[in-house]
Amino acid sequence: MGEVVEFMQEEDGSGYLTSDNCKTIEGVYVNNLAAMVDNGNVYLGTKVDDGIDDAMLTNMEDINRFCIMWLAINDPAVLVDDEGKANG
Repeated sequence: MGEVVEFMQEEDGSGYLTSDNCKTIEGVYVNNLAAMVDNGNVYLGTKVDDGIDDAMLTNMEDINRFCIMWLAINDPAVLVDDEGKANG
């Protein structure tokens, strides 16, 4: 995680983690929670000014499955398509 990460901040405390002069989105953050992808690995941890602290390493498949399960339990409306039908 040695490269400098820039934070494109939104007014609601969320935004995107970028590098390469803001040309490539490598992650996202909400308040102090951040996740980014580097060489196929996903790092999830605490957002700090120059990257992610206390990062946990996982992979894209696991984090995607985790997020879908979390949303299905806690905010199922986001998993509904434009016609009001549940996805899956």
